[in-house]
Amino acid sequence: MLVKKGYFMNLLHFSSVGGSQIVVFTKDLKWYHFGFWKERFSGELTMIQQSRPLLEWYLQHRIDQVSNIKIRRSQVVAVVFFVRKTSAVNGAI
Repeated sequence: MLVKKGYFMNLLHFSSVGGSQIVVFTKDLKWYHFGFWKERFSGELTMIQQSRPLLEWYLQHRIDQVSNIKIRRSQVVAVVFFVRKTSAVNGAI
């Protein structure tokens, strides 16, 4: 998950949730590719790493805090409404 600031989630806050780690991908990780260990370097690709269950829990927690979002389980979506300029989803039926 790339680190971005936004209206819906502050992912830097997510890193404070137990189990997540902020990693500078090009500097902190060892990468074995095509038979060679790649050289580490200082880059700008910052990521937050966590387990899938932790990510799903956090997303559900944040969605529950937004009053105009309704979750409907076991439903089939027939139509998605979105704003063309921004590709933002406004709703679904």
